[in-house]
Amino acid sequence: FDDNRTFIGYQYFLMEDKYKNATKYSQRICDDGWIVSDPTKDNQYIFVNLQPYTQYAYYVKTWTISSEKRNAQSNIHHFKTKSAQPKFVQSLNAYAISSSKIAITWTPPANPQGNLTVYRVHATLDKHSQVLDSRNYCKDPAQIDKDDDTKDPTRNSPGGVTEPPNAANCKCDGEKSPNHSDIDTSEATIVAGIDFENTLQNFIYVKHTNDTKKSKPKNVEQNKISLTEMDAKRRRRRSEGDPEDSFLVRHMRAIPDNFENIILKTTSEDGSKEDATIITTVTPIERTTLGNRNASGNSDNRLDATGQFYETFVQNVSVNTLKYEFTNLKHFSFYTIGVEACREPEEGATEKECSDIRMRFVRTKKMEGVDKVENLRVALVQTNTTRSEVRINWDPPENPNGDVVSYTISYKKSEQDAVEEKRCITEVNYRNLTNGYTMPLPTGNYSIRVRANSLAGDGVYSEIVYIDIPPEKWSGALIAGICVGVIGIIFLMGGVYWYVRRKYAPPNDIKIIPTVNPYYISLQYVQDGWEVERERVIQLSPLGQGSFGMVYEGILKGLNGTEDTPCAIKTVNENATDRERINFLSEASVMKQFDTYHVVRLLGVCSVGQPALVVMELMKFGDLKSYLRAHRPDSVQSDEMPFRYRETGVQPPPLSRVFQMAIEIADGMAYLSAKKFVHRDLAARNCMVGADLTVKIGDFGMTRDVYETDYYRKGDKGLLPVRWMPPESLRDGIYSTASDVFSYGVVLWEIVTLASQPYPGYSNDQVLRFVIEGGVMERPDNCPDKIYEIMQQCWEHRPSKRPSFFKIIRVLLDHVHTDSEGYLSRFREVSYYFSNEGTQEREKERTESMHPSGDIFSEENEIDDATTPLRTDEFNEYKLNLANTSSVEHEGESPMAIDDDHPHSPY
Repeated sequence: FDDNRTFIGYQYFLMEDKYKNATKYSQRICDDGWIVSDPTKDNQYIFVNLQPYTQYAYYVKTWTISSEKRNAQSNIHHFKTKSAQPKFVQSLNAYAISSSKIAITWTPPANPQGNLTVYRVHATLDKHSQVLDSRNYCKDPAQIDKDDDTKDPTRNSPGGVTEPPNAANCKCDGEKSPNHSDIDTSEATIVAGIDFENTLQNFIYVKHTNDTKKSKPKNVEQNKISLTEMDAKRRRRRSEGDPEDSFLVRHMRAIPDNFENIILKTTSEDGSKEDATIITTVTPIERTTLGNRNASGNSDNRLDATGQFYETFVQNVSVNTLKYEFTNLKHFSFYTIGVEACREPEEGATEKECSDIRMRFVRTKKMEGVDKVENLRVALVQTNTTRSEVRINWDPPENPNGDVVSYTISYKKSEQDAVEEKRCITEVNYRNLTNGYTMPLPTGNYSIRVRANSLAGDGVYSEIVYIDIPPEKWSGALIAGICVGVIGIIFLMGGVYWYVRRKYAPPNDIKIIPTVNPYYISLQYVQDGWEVERERVIQLSPLGQGSFGMVYEGILKGLNGTEDTPCAIKTVNENATDRERINFLSEASVMKQFDTYHVVRLLGVCSVGQPALVVMELMKFGDLKSYLRAHRPDSVQSDEMPFRYRETGVQPPPLSRVFQMAIEIADGMAYLSAKKFVHRDLAARNCMVGADLTVKIGDFGMTRDVYETDYYRKGDKGLLPVRWMPPESLRDGIYSTASDVFSYGVVLWEIVTLASQPYPGYSNDQVLRFVIEGGVMERPDNCPDKIYEIMQQCWEHRPSKRPSFFKIIRVLLDHVHTDSEGYLSRFREVSYYFSNEGTQEREKERTESMHPSGDIFSEENEIDDATTPLRTDEFNEYKLNLANTSSVEHEGESPMAIDDDHPHSPY
């Protein structure tokens, strides 16, 4: 150039040119033309992010200001990038076709990144045992997979690294151009700079130029400088006065890691000669491989010790083959199947020649007849007892399907209509036996055979072995021992009878001393994990008046990190005393111990601030008493009736629903009885009805913790529900689970009569006398026979004759309709009766019924006789004593002022 200051820089042009037909004016679809760099005065440029194994075209031209008349550009040159590691093979499917063969299919990689030559297939045996020594395979057998000969990719779990194929797309976002450098290419700025320099040069008589003295490289090797050296040179701070200290030559693009980089270096001499050199550098990528990853040959295949099947198998197949079949594999064993694509070696290519392995895990099918024990041996063992034993030994299968998990011993007595019996022993237990498996057998001739059970299922039985058990012989010592034992039992029974009669004979005066659990005496509520922030409780519309205050419908925000939970919010009156507030929170403390489906759940307590809140499970239809009365055929739906009961055409609950209500209440009470809790106020008003019509036990204001031998006498001042109380509670103030059973019978009467008042036509005084004298209510109209039978059993005068709640559930289960939309299956899932804890309690109750504990409520120790009439003077004395007790309040003429229709909280 006449003036080198008009030179802005070099521009480098690059584009893919598969067929070497690109021109300097080529334009393609989606603007996929030449990639143009920013102008730079460096005589080299680095293009990054190029595709492997791809042919490119490039050329270089100069860029000057518009006033410059001279420019230069090179011819089009071509280069091809080196091959890279191939991508994964695609759509790999593997499936077993027999006990020794596995077939696989696949499709080529989406981007080979080189010239593929072979596919390498792998098969490796998984030798890890799948048997758990801690598992009892007799009680919990192994699950057997069904054979399936069809190709089903979902049966195989993919292994290795998964890389989905890249769909071709057409990017029109202009990202093909390199990042813009910080060189100021404004022509006006450059011209102004030239004029300014000329003015300065007129004063110093020296014209400053940007010409740099560069020697032409002697050979090509001098141009192949490493990226590290270039980067160090680019970042080095130039010294003052360096002619290359210009912002126009400081720019160099950063080179990303793990990319194939192409460096185009140009040199010029007097602007008339150009040269280009291609330099390739690749950063290796580390990866874990399976077997020999060199494409030049296969790794050694390895057979097992017997030479029957492969433990490791590697084979190269033609690139035109997309399926393979492995043979000579071990039966019913897991194999790791892998396929990798390999390209031809290329000089200068640094990436690996084979792709990462795409893997599948497949198990071969079982082989019939190999799960069979050998050399079965049975011998008679003489013991010190009169009963004979046999010792059984056998040899395990030599080559079973997988692992043997258990053995089944089948034996049958050689008699007509004899049934073959079976015993199971785990393989671990048999392996630990030193002298074989022994079992007692009575006298007779037996046939014995053994079957091995593997992970593939039941095997085949061994050959039958016969053995004869001789008759038992009675020894003199045994006969003498039996006689001594019988005599000892007789003396023992006599001593027990004398002790029981002396200890439990009724004295002249019985005093029942109550014991109070200190848990209920505390006057200070202690915060615990049930505490919730007041901000999380959102109060909505009121539901009714509770025993301590209003009850509202609400929402509990974010309970346990879950979604918002509908709830019922019990409040205490603002003017309540500290004692009333503690009693209110004590109800919540009792509810914390309950966790079953048919008891209303506690969700949280808010004891900080005023008023105190107790958050309970929301029961949409309120208490059972209001629900039953709302479903009377002649009910009047007034404005005072809750909105949830205002519906047209209400009908009484059907018979199936009556049985469901009864069994749900019994299940909740069975849970309380198992937890040693006595409700003491079981009534329809204290049972709640949910949105799905499930009935649950609700109000626990009178619930107390009672241990097995303790009985609680109510000593605080309050109202007693005499129409629901049993005779022992009315007479002596004694409460137990049996008293709750009596109240349960009254609840059944309420359900059948749609919440009529028990003992209709009787005053409270008359009910008191009537119940103590042994009277019960008559059968209601249209009452089912089974319901009334349960009522009569619950109303037995003697508490010991009343059934338990578990027995009541067992009776009701036979009468719940099986066509009630799967109700029985739902009940089995959620009920306490069918839970593990409930099953244990039922077994415990059955055991205790066989061994009476000497309870004062037992039949042998019953103090009262249901047939003994109550004398008038005794009742008057009892009535007089009631006037001096704090257990009741007097209203009007009744010695016990009872109001069963006062508002009750449904929660």
